[in-house]
Amino acid sequence: MKNIGLTIVLVLLAVFAMAQPDVAPKELRDGQYYYVHIVKKKQTAYGISKMYDVSVPELYDLNPAAKSGLKVGQKLYLPIKEKHTDENIDVPVDEATVGQDISGGEGLQEEVIATNTDTTQLVHVVQPKETLYGIAKKYGVPLEDINRVNPGLSAAIKVGDKIIVPLDNVNKNNVIDPIVKNPINSSVNPEDSVIVHKVKRGETLYALTKLYGVTEQSIKDANDGLLDGLKKGEKIRIVVKRKLPIEVVLSDTLALESLKDSIVNQDVVLPADAEYGEELREVYEVAVMLPFMFEKNTEFRAKCPPYGDCPFYGYTLMSLNYYNGFLLAVDSLKKAGLNVNIHTYDTKNSLTEVKAILQKPEIQNIDLIFGPLFPVQIREVSAFAKSKGIQNVIPLPVTNKALYKNPSVSKFISSKPTQVKAMGTFVADSHAVHNVIVVKNYQDKKDTYYCDEFLNAYHGRLAEEKVLTKADSAYVVKMSSSSNLKSVESKMRADKLNVIVVPSVDVGHVSNFITKLSNTTNRNPYSRYQVVVFGLEDWIEFETIDEKYKNRFNLHLPVSGHIDYKSKQSIDFIIDYRIKYGAAPNKYAYAGFDAGFVNLKGLFLYGVNYAKTSYSFLDQESGMYSGSKYREVQPGSGFENQAVYMVRYNNYKIEVVK
Repeated sequence: MKNIGLTIVLVLLAVFAMAQPDVAPKELRDGQYYYVHIVKKKQTAYGISKMYDVSVPELYDLNPAAKSGLKVGQKLYLPIKEKHTDENIDVPVDEATVGQDISGGEGLQEEVIATNTDTTQLVHVVQPKETLYGIAKKYGVPLEDINRVNPGLSAAIKVGDKIIVPLDNVNKNNVIDPIVKNPINSSVNPEDSVIVHKVKRGETLYALTKLYGVTEQSIKDANDGLLDGLKKGEKIRIVVKRKLPIEVVLSDTLALESLKDSIVNQDVVLPADAEYGEELREVYEVAVMLPFMFEKNTEFRAKCPPYGDCPFYGYTLMSLNYYNGFLLAVDSLKKAGLNVNIHTYDTKNSLTEVKAILQKPEIQNIDLIFGPLFPVQIREVSAFAKSKGIQNVIPLPVTNKALYKNPSVSKFISSKPTQVKAMGTFVADSHAVHNVIVVKNYQDKKDTYYCDEFLNAYHGRLAEEKVLTKADSAYVVKMSSSSNLKSVESKMRADKLNVIVVPSVDVGHVSNFITKLSNTTNRNPYSRYQVVVFGLEDWIEFETIDEKYKNRFNLHLPVSGHIDYKSKQSIDFIIDYRIKYGAAPNKYAYAGFDAGFVNLKGLFLYGVNYAKTSYSFLDQESGMYSGSKYREVQPGSGFENQAVYMVRYNNYKIEVVK
């Protein structure tokens, strides 16, 4: 398969695990060690759970008192979880495929971790035929030291066991294999490493370049320029480039591996009575334009601290996940006979770069474009797509202005107004007989607009069903962040479910409202009232709202996408993704698969004009991340994927409302 664009090195697709705070103190409890966290001001259960890579239910199971609210200075116990360098999935641990062997047969590896002291411990994974004595000799440490830090360790070790090796008493004359050369922190590529070097008396930059095989400039770049030169005893970072296991093409083209073997086992259902559109071709040319920003990622990761987490640059990580998911969609469609050449480009954060890409000869014959992400780049590419009569799929949220009078643009993520309207329809269908109270934040123009859109959709739906009466009308309560809840309390009823809708993205307004509602429902008579709250997708990321309130009020939200990590489809996707890329997918990988699968399927079945003639034939209720319901926003304009899920918090988990 031909692939034209910036070099994309496959080893960069390995994603790094979210680090647990190893500097946190540990305490023995019930025969097991736990992290001990002391609650600080403004911290929430959700925020703390993310810090330690645990789910909120896990936190509450270990700390039952936390369910009634956190207090400054409160002691919490958190589980110490094993680290894996290829696991980085941004979902609660209990929803991932924990316990499954999905490593794809990769070899066992050693791993260096930081402790809460100045010394370092190495976690050794036992290899075939190894003994405790041999491991001690390998690292030059006394066998009794290994036994001391691994209480209960038996001499009958097994392959795959993890053994802590303390390095504070290393006898360097008794080391079989050097340990200093093992990576402390990966940088740029998983094969690269950051070595922390302690400067000796009289040592020069030139001497270090010869010692490590690097350039003076690379040492300076990794250490903020070393403006004061080298000082004895100073610890500096040395980024050591390791030879890659695959050939790197140092040009703007890279031939990626063949897509002959399918990874994702998703069947392609071809409608028997489908009317094929015009412009069907034997081979399609598709462009992917994303901000991989490899150079920025290199600079960003070279300055990682010597120990702990060393994440990818945000746009690099997002783009790689999206691209990997997209390629898995290509794999699936290849089974049905799709012939496609993928042309891949790094748009960086530069309009100049995009303009240069659009001048390339191969772009003039492109049939479909995915990306870019930034608004100024989208305007340029969408205008090009319109001039060529091809479709331009926008992967991430963008306002519907980007679709105005341009039928060549399709947006994958539903807009906020579309989500609000879907919520209005849902409430009308599910709660018309209940007591519906809508809170209008009159001080915020955007919130006011969302409230009006909700009411129009709610009452419009009731009118369609011809059940609209005065009793069915929602109560509208105007509030600001400083308002009390008396006006809401006056509308609440004891004999009905109180459905309180707060269509707001103002974090301050939302936080204040939830706090006040909690206070209200803690006192009589309201403590006996049934209450459910409806909000917007942004609330998921509002850390100022404790998870216990979201769960307590059975919070309902309209969202553009949702991943059911327990479904067989999702588990298979995680397994296949990790087998192919050596890492776990994040939500952008799922989104890349869905956007790619639906639009490439349209291209395959109906030709280059699929969006204008056949989008409705591609409808699907759900996908890996989002459903497919592309609709023209207005005559002569582009298409929005109007698929929306209604989800709710139930038992500290988010689930789709059936």
